[in-house]
Amino acid sequence: CHVMEPKKITYNDHTLFHLLRHFESLNDAARACLWNRGYRENTIQEAIKMPGSKFYASFANDIKSLEQQLCLGQMKDSFVQNGYLHDNLEFDQSLFPKGIGSLGIAAINDLKAMGITKFEWKQNRGLELCHAKMNTLPSTNSMTLVLKYQKNYQLLITAFPGYGVLPVPNKGMSAPFFQECELFWQNHAFLELA
Repeated sequence: CHVMEPKKITYNDHTLFHLLRHFESLNDAARACLWNRGYRENTIQEAIKMPGSKFYASFANDIKSLEQQLCLGQMKDSFVQNGYLHDNLEFDQSLFPKGIGSLGIAAINDLKAMGITKFEWKQNRGLELCHAKMNTLPSTNSMTLVLKYQKNYQLLITAFPGYGVLPVPNKGMSAPFFQECELFWQNHAFLELA
């Protein structure tokens, strides 16, 4: 590790299950961990197949391998939003020439500028959200790490390829942040392979 200082990160099986939607595939040790915690294989597969930004298997296929890669990233930005620390990291193109993952979300206006005209609103994460199909998903060498400070450690909330995505709105949010997230998702689409 020479670029970024390693963080003391803690996570639990709920975090691992949540992160399935951001991995292209899952290694056997992480799968066995989820099985031991009562998660069923079909539930694991459904989570992995969810549309969204995904880390390539060559970069990370569980939280431990993701954690090991963090030291290769260079911090580009760090800020607190809604009580959570967001670290934006960039990875050297020479180390990861094909990128670290695919982007699974884009602004609808950017997609229209690229000539994409077919959008579909469908259920995703419990809400009607916009989806667009592409022949290939864009790749990236950037990632976002979302952490919650605890007294002696940082709890991993989520991590995903790319920057600048707001969470899907949920009832536990403050009214202003809920509205900000709702507006974001009215103007963004999940990307799926055609």
